[in-house]
Amino acid sequence: SVTSARVEEHRSLASSSSTSYDALHNAAAALSKRILRAVPLVEDSEAVVACLVEDGFSRILCQLAVLHSQHAFLLVDPTLPIARREYLLDDSGAVLLLTLTDDETYSIPTLRINPSDLDSIDSSPAPIAESPREMLQSRRLAYVCYTSGSTGRPKGVAVERCALLAYAEANAIAHGIGPRSRVLLTSAVSFAPCIGEAWTALVAGATLCLPTRAMVKEQLGETVAATRATHICSTPALWRLVTHTPSSLPDLE
Repeated sequence: SVTSARVEEHRSLASSSSTSYDALHNAAAALSKRILRAVPLVEDSEAVVACLVEDGFSRILCQLAVLHSQHAFLLVDPTLPIARREYLLDDSGAVLLLTLTDDETYSIPTLRINPSDLDSIDSSPAPIAESPREMLQSRRLAYVCYTSGSTGRPKGVAVERCALLAYAEANAIAHGIGPRSRVLLTSAVSFAPCIGEAWTALVAGATLCLPTRAMVKEQLGETVAATRATHICSTPALWRLVTHTPSSLPDLE
């Protein structure tokens, strides 16, 4: 193993599953081959591949698979109105959409993430090729994210891999995140922190905890306790929902 990083998927306070970064990376490498068949590299120039995912392992799997294919990802929140989703796809110039379902038709080709892609996470025997840090050591485009659009139309921001790595390393140092840390991801897919915080955990070799949106919105305090989170990035409005005393959340740093 090249890293101690792990990812935990929490479907409820009492139900969770865990996997290693190595296993996720190897499953992503297999998925990246399907991406490259759909979107071949042209003169070493990356394309934007959109990922319509929300909760669980698939959110990280898609990012790894797109980066492994040498393209750049755009996370699209499936809870956004369809018109907003189409705007993001069109404005970003995305050429492919990774999705878990075939429920809706979009303006660009889609590639469905098969159950076998997720089932193979813990069974792929391929040796690990790159650590999270190694994946980000270039000036290739890593991802595109959008502003909320509260003051007008959402605006896209393109972020290079080395910039994401610089943020992740600085964030880990600033907040003392390391292999013993457990980072709870509370940001929705449509907000940039969901990318930066996730990669901070992966680069630092920490455990990344992925709760459902319902758990975050309705049971945040209980979720922090159940996941034994040491670090959490939250807005003040969301944190006000937590009524627990500091003594009842002893793991939180």
